[in-house]
Amino acid sequence: MLVLAALSVSAVGTDRVVAKPAAVKAAAPAVYPVSAPALKKAIAARRGNVVLVNFWATWCVGCRKEFPDLVKLQKNYAKRGVSILYVSGDEASDRNSKVVPFLKQQGVTAPSYIIQGDVFQFIPQFDPNLKTAFGLPRTYVYDRSGKLVKVVFPEKSYSEFEKVIKPLL
Repeated sequence: MLVLAALSVSAVGTDRVVAKPAAVKAAAPAVYPVSAPALKKAIAARRGNVVLVNFWATWCVGCRKEFPDLVKLQKNYAKRGVSILYVSGDEASDRNSKVVPFLKQQGVTAPSYIIQGDVFQFIPQFDPNLKTAFGLPRTYVYDRSGKLVKVVFPEKSYSEFEKVIKPLL
């Protein structure tokens, strides 16, 4: 009995055949614990870009709703100088069980962060006007000089985020 193995191939030109690569499983994104001073340094390191710092959590319905639009925005505007930092407000113990799988499912490949400490004490350090309780998602938009120019809350759509960043490009 003769058994033949089938390969998926595609013709390249007329004189050679090249095997198509097998589907590559996407790697899990890196998620780093971050303190407020370290996040401020990460924002400053991106000076020259428009930076969006998105505070989100897996338990936040609005966060989950807007997340695909932010990922799409990053993909479409990265070459134009837009950088998005995703900062999870989940518990540190949920990093591998919830945060990393969610980011992977959303197609995030860039390093992301998880807050060290309490989200409700952490986030006010980025908003001088925030003195009371707040909700998520919350996105802080910095212009190319590193100046905070807009706080986006609650969740927004792709087109609403575009309206915020286009004048800053």
